[in-house]
Amino acid sequence: MAAEIQGWHFSSAVAQKTNPAIVIIMNESTTPPFIGREALLAELRQFLNAPATYALSIQSMEGMGRSALLRRITTLDPRFVCVLMPLTPYHVTNLDTWLEALADATRQALQREDLATARLPAPNAGDLPRWLGDVFLPTVGQHVRQQARVIWLFDDIHLMGQAISEGKIPPTHPAYLLELALAFPFLSIITSADEDSPHLNALSPLIQPNHVLRLNPLGRLEVEQLLSARLEYVPPALAERAYLETGGMPRQVNDLVDAIQRGDTPDDALEYVYARSQAALRCRWNRLSRDERVVLTAITNLLHDAPTREITAQAVEVWLAQSDNPMDTTAIAAQLRGLEFRHILRPQRQPLRLQSALMTRWLLENARQELPTVPASSRAALLIALVGLVVVVLLVAFLVASLPPAGVVTDAPLPTLPLGGTN
Repeated sequence: MAAEIQGWHFSSAVAQKTNPAIVIIMNESTTPPFIGREALLAELRQFLNAPATYALSIQSMEGMGRSALLRRITTLDPRFVCVLMPLTPYHVTNLDTWLEALADATRQALQREDLATARLPAPNAGDLPRWLGDVFLPTVGQHVRQQARVIWLFDDIHLMGQAISEGKIPPTHPAYLLELALAFPFLSIITSADEDSPHLNALSPLIQPNHVLRLNPLGRLEVEQLLSARLEYVPPALAERAYLETGGMPRQVNDLVDAIQRGDTPDDALEYVYARSQAALRCRWNRLSRDERVVLTAITNLLHDAPTREITAQAVEVWLAQSDNPMDTTAIAAQLRGLEFRHILRPQRQPLRLQSALMTRWLLENARQELPTVPASSRAALLIALVGLVVVVLLVAFLVASLPPAGVVTDAPLPTLPLGGTN
């Protein structure tokens, strides 16, 4: 099926405008190109060539391209022996399984670099952590004397954090890995992780806040470059629409191109991208704090009521003041910063703009029907407070009922409280 946008006609192999003199040949490569991370790659190259290099973490939300960036590190310098380890639940079943897989991957990386590996010792099943640090890595160091560095690349390291939380891997293991990197100057560790994973804290001190590189969405020009790398030529209208719809999320941009290359119209291609993104969009919503969802719900309702209006923080405050979740200006500003950090709002103060049209559509279809509710813990506290209030009211009513009517004099002594001491 053919696809059309702004007078352009696409097919699976050739796209041409209604003017037959203009022909656009599509790139037949099925591997998404690497676009828009050149500055980060330069920073990584500088980091790995530094004399004291230990551990670094690349973090982002899902679909931002951190795995692609990690794979790209293997091409930075021919002197690097890169050991790429995409972690799976199998790898972190237990400590022995993980360390055996790590040693085997390191051996294979050395073989790919034509480095002699016949003398590498076999694993000592009795004490793998000690064997790795005292026997295996010193021998590896002998093989890479002429190499700049051995780099362990751990993709999706948050799975190890989850295994630690579940008791499958010892909680001291991240510190052990960092000690190895500190003990052997030729060894560096670079990890990638889901920045919203609740298990990242379990990976300290291997992952430290001051040693984190964070991926951001692609810019408008970078989206056009990504499209051009796969379609050879891109009409300006398609590039603009791709950027506005996806907000520069690399996975969504590549999904859009996949659909167009199959012959979908741009509208059908965007429907395909939206369908594939539903779970990720809901996950992003669920990971927001309650107050962030409250503010985002206000923005969504304001958009629904007037799609073309410019939304400001003051408009959000007015809308919330009329809801069950009023919030002052300072609190709203804090939530807006959080939404910008999570790439839901664009990084600009006024007017407020959502990062992508796909996210806007999802919010309009879901967030307005999912108004934030009081958490269970807060509901319990509120119930206790109400019960306490009822008890106080009943006690006051009882005391008032026990008092003599106004104007009536009785001979009963007034109650007194002992103040201590003896007469």
